[in-house]
Amino acid sequence: MPNGDDRPFIELVWTCAAYRQRFGTWPTSAHIHPDWHRQLVALFDAESFAELAQRLMLATEIEDPPLFVVGEEGIFRRQDVSAMEELLTGGYVEEAQGWLGVEPRQLDGEPF
Repeated sequence: MPNGDDRPFIELVWTCAAYRQRFGTWPTSAHIHPDWHRQLVALFDAESFAELAQRLMLATEIEDPPLFVVGEEGIFRRQDVSAMEELLTGGYVEEAQGWLGVEPRQLDGEPF
């Protein structure tokens, strides 16, 4: 489980990948706890954050879990990602990173 500054983005990528794996399509929105939303904003410059928000509507949710994605096919919660090994070996995570089309910037000089 990631726990660095980029955790919200990594978990967003994983959750989008799991949604794609389950439903065969991409989610249309991500619902993120305010603290995670703030952390996510800090990871990108204005242009990259705007690109991310064009790809995936970002909504702030106060309720737990801190992250879930929604699309025409259903809802997928971050806590439901149980088969990370399958996601990683199936190429879903790389596909999700490419689909989101943004890379977080470095914070505190540490690469992501």
